[in-house]
Amino acid sequence: MAGDVAAAREKVQRYLDDNFDVVDTDSDGDFSLRRGSTRIFVKVRTHDDTDWTWVTLEVPLLSKVAENPEVFEYVALHSDDFVFGHLSALRTEDGLLILFSHALLGDYLDEAELVKAVDGMLTIADNMDDELGEMFGGDRFHGN
Repeated sequence: MAGDVAAAREKVQRYLDDNFDVVDTDSDGDFSLRRGSTRIFVKVRTHDDTDWTWVTLEVPLLSKVAENPEVFEYVALHSDDFVFGHLSALRTEDGLLILFSHALLGDYLDEAELVKAVDGMLTIADNMDDELGEMFGGDRFHGN
């Protein structure tokens, strides 16, 4: 039996709306917020074989990054340097996508935990996309 996504999503939406000025919702019911040149995507998930939910926080930092040993080494050596967030690289048809992500348990999530994680990741990512872009090239999610 899958976890109660609707209840967790309602809780996440309430926490985000109460603490951030602009929260967008897409057609799938996922949320996003923007700060500077970054956008964080907040998604509530479950699987059929689990009876719990989790919330993923994802910030696409850079896309279209050329593959090279320096990028992979940087991601490997710095993936867990952050209180909130994990750095990873995903292969796409257009090059690497450098992603900053974090997961939280949805069923036990409280407001402060979600707000601190979202705010912390947005703050870190708004600087990190510029730094990594200077080092490795690629396109930021937002141009400014």
